[in-house]
Amino acid sequence: GGATIQGLMSYYYDGLHPNTAVELDLCVYNNMAQHLFKRDGKCRGPHKRCSNCRKYPLDRIKGFHFTTCHKPWSCQLFGSADKLKNRFCSTMHRRWFKMRKDLEREIVPQSTVLLSGQSEIDHNEKTMQCQSDWNTELTLGCCRKGNEDGYIPLNSYVRPKPGKQEVKTFIVQPKPVKQE
Repeated sequence: GGATIQGLMSYYYDGLHPNTAVELDLCVYNNMAQHLFKRDGKCRGPHKRCSNCRKYPLDRIKGFHFTTCHKPWSCQLFGSADKLKNRFCSTMHRRWFKMRKDLEREIVPQSTVLLSGQSEIDHNEKTMQCQSDWNTELTLGCCRKGNEDGYIPLNSYVRPKPGKQEVKTFIVQPKPVKQE
């Protein structure tokens, strides 16, 4: 196996614990928006039953692999002839961008600047990085244009230009973790 999680899992089950692996449902644990059928309608691989992972209920998917749908941060539009794949990939990208935006909401207040006279709530929304108007339905404002250069990374906080507004430093202390 390679130096990724696939290689680690192969090493663990093939090298350290042979004959103990259990094959899991690809549509649940490694969904790649693939259909598991050949042109003749039979399943790919040794399976007697298989699914079209693009039709799988979203609430049952535990892990999604963006290989077929491209990485969300590539800010690509879906324009293939496969409309089902386009819809499914768009849905998974929206879910990824929603999680990314939720993460941003959690970490932005800890490392940004509060403008004079601004409430913390206003500050948190105005300093969100995902404020682009390019393809907002899909990217939720986290891409400026349709390629990797268009992605707005988490470490690019929007800050006021010097001399335009009075600013003061705003630091949020992390909440203490209760020891059990």
